[in-house]
Amino acid sequence: MYSITSEDIVFLNDELRFAGTLYRPENPNPCPAVVIVHPASGGERTDPFYVHLISELPRHGMAVLVFDRRGSGQSEGDFELAGFDDLANDVIAAVEYLQARPDIDGARIGLHGTSQGGWIAPIAAARKPDIAFIVAVSACGVTPAEQMDYGVAFHLKQEGFDQPSISKAIELRTRVNQYFRGLASKEEVAA
Repeated sequence: MYSITSEDIVFLNDELRFAGTLYRPENPNPCPAVVIVHPASGGERTDPFYVHLISELPRHGMAVLVFDRRGSGQSEGDFELAGFDDLANDVIAAVEYLQARPDIDGARIGLHGTSQGGWIAPIAAARKPDIAFIVAVSACGVTPAEQMDYGVAFHLKQEGFDQPSISKAIELRTRVNQYFRGLASKEEVAA
């Protein structure tokens, strides 16, 4: 078991500055590392959801980088305007930051993504094949649009809406999804 050190760090993705904390074991050898990929909520590195990772993994020889997601905490940018591609690029920038450090084994850096992070992590790994592993927690086996459609239908049903109203809401969500994919204009969706 190793003692744990923590270091506040900064890395860049294009012009955006990201703030994070690197937790690492106190040992002289380059160690493997994992970058935390946030779910849709809880975008700050201080979220208590990560305590088990930052307290246990470094004790067993693995560094953990938790950063404030785009537009959260001390990181720049706007999460509400970011697409999955943007978020994946932020994760890649975090991995590249770690690869440049002599105390990290650049060939053994992976990703730990929860929920939405379970979608973002594979996108980042597909773009950067030297990412060594992915841990996907509460990841989904369907597309983001399908999961959101299910969530909307489930919650509307819980609130007592009838099936025709639920179907109309899903139809509107489909149009919004088409807009985000560049398949429909803003005017078409608004109409």
